[in-house]
Amino acid sequence: ISHSAWYAADAGLQISRNKCTEGTHIAICDTIKNWVLDTSNDSPPVFWLRGMAGMGKSTIAYSICDHFDNQDEGHRLGASFFCSRQSESLRQRRNIIPTIARRLAYYSAAFADALSGVNFDMAYVIEKQLTELLIQPWHKSRQNQLEERLPVLIVIDALDEIEGGEGSKFIEALITNINHAGPKVHGIKFLVTSRPDPDIVTTCKKLKVEATYKLEDVEPETAITDVRKFLESELPDIKEKEPSSLEIIARQSQGVFIYASTAVRYILPKGQKVSWGQKQDRLRAIVNNSPSSNHLGPADLLIDRLYKQVLDEVIGNGKTDVTKLYRQVLDTISIAQQAISVTTITQFMSQDHQISDEEAVRNAIEAFYAIAYISEKDNCVYIYHKSFQDFLLSSERAGDQLVCNASAHHRVIANHCFAIMNTSLKFNICNLPSSFLLDSEIADLDKRVLDSINKSLQYCCLFWVDHLMKSIQGVEGDLLNLLNEFGQIKAIFWIEVMNLLGTGRRSYETIKTFKQWLSNKGIGLENLLSTITALERLTQTFTGSPARLSTPHLYMSSLAVEVATSKVPNTWRDYFFHLPQVVCEGVSNQSGAKMRINTGSRVRSVAFSNDGLRIVSGLDDNTVCIWDADTGEKVQALEGHSGSVQSVALSYDGSRIVSGSADKSVRIWDVNTGMNLQTLEGHTRAVMSVAFSSDGSQIVSGSVDNTISIWDANSGRNLQTLNGHT
Repeated sequence: ISHSAWYAADAGLQISRNKCTEGTHIAICDTIKNWVLDTSNDSPPVFWLRGMAGMGKSTIAYSICDHFDNQDEGHRLGASFFCSRQSESLRQRRNIIPTIARRLAYYSAAFADALSGVNFDMAYVIEKQLTELLIQPWHKSRQNQLEERLPVLIVIDALDEIEGGEGSKFIEALITNINHAGPKVHGIKFLVTSRPDPDIVTTCKKLKVEATYKLEDVEPETAITDVRKFLESELPDIKEKEPSSLEIIARQSQGVFIYASTAVRYILPKGQKVSWGQKQDRLRAIVNNSPSSNHLGPADLLIDRLYKQVLDEVIGNGKTDVTKLYRQVLDTISIAQQAISVTTITQFMSQDHQISDEEAVRNAIEAFYAIAYISEKDNCVYIYHKSFQDFLLSSERAGDQLVCNASAHHRVIANHCFAIMNTSLKFNICNLPSSFLLDSEIADLDKRVLDSINKSLQYCCLFWVDHLMKSIQGVEGDLLNLLNEFGQIKAIFWIEVMNLLGTGRRSYETIKTFKQWLSNKGIGLENLLSTITALERLTQTFTGSPARLSTPHLYMSSLAVEVATSKVPNTWRDYFFHLPQVVCEGVSNQSGAKMRINTGSRVRSVAFSNDGLRIVSGLDDNTVCIWDADTGEKVQALEGHSGSVQSVALSYDGSRIVSGSADKSVRIWDVNTGMNLQTLEGHTRAVMSVAFSSDGSQIVSGSVDNTISIWDANSGRNLQTLNGHT
């Protein structure tokens, strides 16, 4: 759940999201308001607002939220989720529905009652989240209400900022499941905004024409008029003294608000006193640097010219010590995996002996006032608009002199991460009092974590692998030395920190990813790979067992068993010579059980997917369960059988599951959605065995009724029943 997804959640930052300037975006705002208030049965439940970068989508979304959050408008805003690539929690698809469900529970007592008892820690399958956290409790809550209420609005902004391009998967699941639910979700409406990402565009073709609004189709003069009103509102003295200059900027913007807002920040930086003469100089610099209205190019080229102008003034050719520092700071901000603190940037800079003065780093960031700012709330650096990162990381747009060499700088930051971890990580970093206590039983654990694991160390522990993966260079020199030092002892302390941060399960995925990356880096890394293999085994054992509930048992239990039963680096044995002695002669952990999964019910059948990533089980409680083979986490439970599930099998491509049950039926399931695709009926007694043909086109089932049936896997038709067994 993300606590910063609410539309007004950043009100405490140096700047906040704002609603539309009065008198702008009138047509689209009225269209959305009318759609929200339309209670007719044929009013579409999902509305998509699309537009290119910087056209004002988020501002419009904020305005709609602000309007319907008002008591005078019936307080109809139920929830909102404003996605952002600058925040890890706001760019994860899996966080959207749980956050919305939690917010709806605050909004509606009836919904909260219907939601009570539902497990928020369920798997990340979006279809299951939609069904169990939203559709079912919403339907249940509506049944308990005596009087009809006007629709409740949910706003999801900037889906294109979801990590891995998964915004398209989210909107597809949303449209499909909401349409399938039909009357069950009557009274709830979704406003979704995004750039016209090709995959999102394809998915949204399923929406009615009236449920889509394209900002690109707004009349040019209307868009320019809106920008002019914005400029006049933000720069009233220039409106009075040099209105013609504002008119030029408005027309240069071509209706793209990010151009206008960047120009405003350049002319009049927030929190700075600027003389009229300085304003004039900056105003003329913008006007003179842009082409005439008769030779305007695409909007992104215009904003690029403005970005170049801002950067040229600050870093120029980047050859002085000061401008080199500014360049390093700018590149770090641009490739950071989440909003990064000034303190962390300073620590990174100090690793290169460039500077250790936080004030100097702060000055460097403030020099880029038109494109980035430091939040007074958390001391982190935020970029005003994602279009700047797109610009700086594109050599085509930024040019050879200004472009950020992302791969090289990711390597630099990866080195810094390992250097900081190797220096800062230590045994029992939070000074936990006893291995006899669960972490949840330590009353001041949150304070201990906050005091002992600073933001810089947190960032390094969470994101070193991301920077490493995005670096295309090999493993040599300083990096190899840092990795070897990390693997000797510090990596175990890193697992400890990850568990204390509540991201223990993520540590295994991190090590597995790192090992795969390292395996492709050529010869000469055998010793390091051996260490990482032992670390992978330890991480999987610890995070996949109850030991993770008490962080000291990383050492007392998991490491003790690993040292006693497996090949581990000598440094581990030497450093942890006081570990409990595990007596298990002749036993090796290298080929033993990697984890134990408690299913909560008797297991009748199991199967592996061909890629080894998933385990499927058939249980006595009538469910088919899918498990993550690496972590042991339940991905989802498939419900529908009315008898114990005696047999399960997966198709060769892993997309479908077939199950046979004591209820005499065979069912086919979609692995990704969890939907029951077909129910095959014909057997007269329990089905004990099922299997797919190698091409996935047919299914065979064996039953206690002494028959074997062959089925068409697509249509569910019984192709043949084989008799003869007695």
